[in-house]
Amino acid sequence: MGPLVYVSLWFLSFFVGATEGNTCPREWLRYQGNCYGFFQKKLSWHEAEIECQQYGHGTHLASILARPETLLLSKYISIYKKESGVDVWIGLHDIRHNGNWRWTDESVYNYKAWIRGEPNNLWTSEYCVALRASTDRNIIKKSCQETCKTNYIMDILKSEGRES
Repeated sequence: MGPLVYVSLWFLSFFVGATEGNTCPREWLRYQGNCYGFFQKKLSWHEAEIECQQYGHGTHLASILARPETLLLSKYISIYKKESGVDVWIGLHDIRHNGNWRWTDESVYNYKAWIRGEPNNLWTSEYCVALRASTDRNIIKKSCQETCKTNYIMDILKSEGRES
């Protein structure tokens, strides 16, 4: 079975598993009513968000609303990548380029864990955000069309308990 078919079946198995009650797809992380899936597929921020939305209503790049969630997701990512300093797309963005950062799922943006010196828009094209696993301050901004592309993490809302 070729790699493309294998990956397609792997994604399909996650989607089917996500529809059952309060369980998360196999190998996904459940935390506070949400399911988080880490994907080692290199995509631009926009491509990753579109891929997430294909899983169905309420599925986006992950919104990280508190420090415990940041630490847990950072640990979850490092288990898969087995290295530190990995950048993973999350749902924070400034698509309008006006300095107003927003989550793709419209959650309230009030938790800020920027790495020192960010956001600075140093290259005038950094309007998308990644979680850098295994650092004290975890959120960095990057170009949305990152040339080398980046892994991503998405979440599926499993309950109505999440603030928005």
